Amino acid sequence: MKKIILFLLLSMAAYGKLEVATTIFPVYDAARVIGGDRVEVSLLVTPGVEPHSFEPSPRDIARINKSDVFLYLNEEMETWIEKFRRNVEVETVSTSQGIPLMSMEEDDDHSHEGHHHHLDPHIWLDPLLYIKVVENITQELERRDPENAHYYRENFKIYSRELEKLSEDIVETLEGSTHKQIIYAGHFSFGYFTRRYGLDYISVYKNLSPNAEISPKDLKKVIEVVAASGQRYIFQEALVNSKTAKLISNETGVEVLMLHQLGGVTRDDLKRKKSYLIIMRENLENLRKGLE
Repeated sequence: MKKIILFLLLSMAAYGKLEVATTIFPVYDAARVIGGDRVEVSLLVTPGVEPHSFEPSPRDIARINKSDVFLYLNEEMETWIEKFRRNVEVETVSTSQGIPLMSMEEDDDHSHEGHHHHLDPHIWLDPLLYIKVVENITQELERRDPENAHYYRENFKIYSRELEKLSEDIVETLEGSTHKQIIYAGHFSFGYFTRRYGLDYISVYKNLSPNAEISPKDLKKVIEVVAASGQRYIFQEALVNSKTAKLISNETGVEVLMLHQLGGVTRDDLKRKKSYLIIMRENLENLRKGLE
């Protein structure tokens, strides 16, 4: 009898929660923090899947349609969102509203013009811009669940202060750094971060496409730059076995540190409830070491 009562109570509690579906980890984690125990949050783009080229399955769509709202970042990040909208019944909401995206100039070997302009979607890597993403999520939860609006707003106030403290710690750490240049052996997504904190960067790839490759000529140039820089560390992206980073390390003697872009995480990260703040502080520790 006690088991039946407990089951009913748990079922009632789950039934009363707002169901929020999200696309990528930065959106998922913010909704989880702000929603707390009043919201049930799910992550659509599972670990190991490239967010840009993700294709939702019929099963995904059926699951999403059971949610109260679907939160995504922006059309530049989730390039499949327009098609997705036409196939779901639930309302889809961008969480980057009010944030101007930075223009990103990319070389295009197939273009007679020489360059193309694209917009960089990786706004969450600037903690102060990320506060706006979190606020957009907060406002959406308040709109859909006014009874718990005060709860969501208080969570936002606490979390925004933590993000501001993170930014202050980044400034303090970088002020004490010898080097002000990130050498990144991956697809560089830290444009907003370097702009915020006054850093230069060198990326071995010309664009952010996950399918981009480096030519032997460009790789030779990067190796020469690394050798002449005096830096003892380079950085690589998470969730990727970077042969390029290993090659540069073997040629120059530099060590390789991770700089996590947070677009995706591992299943183990989710299981251990790794958060945006935890991963960004791990990044900060690696920057402290790598730029000393």
